[in-house]
Amino acid sequence: MFALTTPDDLRFTTRRISVRGLTLRCAIGAYEHERNRLQKVRLDCDVWVPLRPTEDRLENVLNYDWIVDAMRTTALSGHIDLQETLVDRMADALCAHPDILLVRVASAKLEAYADIESVGLEVWRRPDPRS
Repeated sequence: MFALTTPDDLRFTTRRISVRGLTLRCAIGAYEHERNRLQKVRLDCDVWVPLRPTEDRLENVLNYDWIVDAMRTTALSGHIDLQETLVDRMADALCAHPDILLVRVASAKLEAYADIESVGLEVWRRPDPRS
């Protein structure tokens, strides 16, 4: 694995796969009033994979289904208090794939406040080369 400083360093050697607007009703929230209901959460992610010839064959690329399944499975795995925990777990799950070089995961709680569209955060992660 080579040293990375920013996604721009990957521009000519990788593909960036984006998933935008995966919206799920999740068991999330640290407050008591959040514990007995599901909340709508929007999830986004980007993953960077090595640029390789595809020969127009699905088996030569990272299947988007794998990414979406990893996101869904993590988000729906049970109650999570914090969005920070949610995006960390999701980033870890995505980094488990051997072809992924860099991950960006973002979440937004869409119903946390009546007068705010969303409140959210994002995390960037590189797989641990020792894994």
